[in-house]
Amino acid sequence: MPLKMQFVPVFAPSQLPLLILFFLITIATASDSMLLRYQSDLMTSGQWWRLITGHFAHLSWAHWLLNSLGLMLTAWLFNSIKAYYWHWSFLCSSLSVSFCLLWFEPQLTWYVGLSGVLHGFLIFGALIQIQRHPLFNTSILVVVIAKLIGEQTKGSVPDLEQFIGGSVVIEAHLYGAIGGGVAALPFVLFRQKKESRS
Repeated sequence: MPLKMQFVPVFAPSQLPLLILFFLITIATASDSMLLRYQSDLMTSGQWWRLITGHFAHLSWAHWLLNSLGLMLTAWLFNSIKAYYWHWSFLCSSLSVSFCLLWFEPQLTWYVGLSGVLHGFLIFGALIQIQRHPLFNTSILVVVIAKLIGEQTKGSVPDLEQFIGGSVVIEAHLYGAIGGGVAALPFVLFRQKKESRS
């Protein structure tokens, strides 16, 4: 089956609501991202909504723009995936990032941004569609995994940190990717079970 990629679905309903939400929340928290950001001490005190809202807050407009472009990229790469699939992937990836940061990175007091979730989206989308376009989606998996290995061994890119106005939490990328893999697992298993019966 030939690979068909279209530019129009970048703004399809599957991703556009998140983009609009990012924009509105960035405006609302432009002067103080503390209102929504992931903050470990406040979450352990009962403000559990920060497990989700922290991924909508940003360091700066440059940070928001970078994440928005990443969101549109995933919508373009995986334009046939239904909206509710992305909702499930977002839930799994965002909670994976937040809980793993809370448990495995106790020294990290606060975090904002969507980059961890975006890594989850890429893993999720590639696994969901790998049967339809094996070479293309395997290539995406290889690139993302190589990026994660590079970050864990060499750290983040200094120029990127200067651009967004803060430190890049590379651990969030790893945890988000894991969350994306977990989100894709039920669909992959269901597909395999369905194929075994046919």
